Amino acid sequence: MRTLALILVSTFPLFAQEPLSEGVNLVGNGVSPPIILRKVEPEYTQEAIKARLMGAVGLRVIIDADGKPRDFQVVHALGMGLDENAIAAVGTWQFQPGTKGGQPIKVLAQIQVNFRLLPKTGGKDPGWHLGRADFHIPDGTLRPAVEKAVAPYVADDPIGATTTLKFDIDEKGAPVTVQIEKSSDDEWSRDVTKALAKWRFAPASKDGAPVTISCSMDFVRGN
Repeated sequence: MRTLALILVSTFPLFAQEPLSEGVNLVGNGVSPPIILRKVEPEYTQEAIKARLMGAVGLRVIIDADGKPRDFQVVHALGMGLDENAIAAVGTWQFQPGTKGGQPIKVLAQIQVNFRLLPKTGGKDPGWHLGRADFHIPDGTLRPAVEKAVAPYVADDPIGATTTLKFDIDEKGAPVTVQIEKSSDDEWSRDVTKALAKWRFAPASKDGAPVTISCSMDFVRGN
């Protein structure tokens, strides 16, 4: 399986009505946006590849007057280490800073990092992926990690569908108490629930001992 991370950069107009830190500006009204001069591609985690996790990590970030990004905030998370990898990569980027009146200034921006898995050359797309993995981790607890992911059944030319499953990962790393939180297709929910029963995780742990934690995942059928 080949991997690809597509990077899109845009301003962050959604926060225009929120108080900004002192000296930080929004693009517009004479403020020009920062421009990427040098970038490093973020890396996929092996866990995310195994679980076929794909989607966009949305970052809120300040681009300083020297063109360096700082003060990262995740506004759209994917999970399984992709959020952290996106921040680590973008933290090394160099920008041409935004300007006002020809002078470099601090600018609030949005950086969207899109993670996509590509089929092997000549291979068939499996027709499904995870759209989000949200582990509800108490303080002082190490999150679980996917060790075995079983693909749900997908027919040829699948019709698009999504389902969100909420479940616990027990002390043995098995998914239990599985509930369908929402779904656009009952058949897809059944197929995903059956496959998830065969998934296995390295369990969460606290002070070296395995513990049970809750989790929710979005399963997507089709592209």
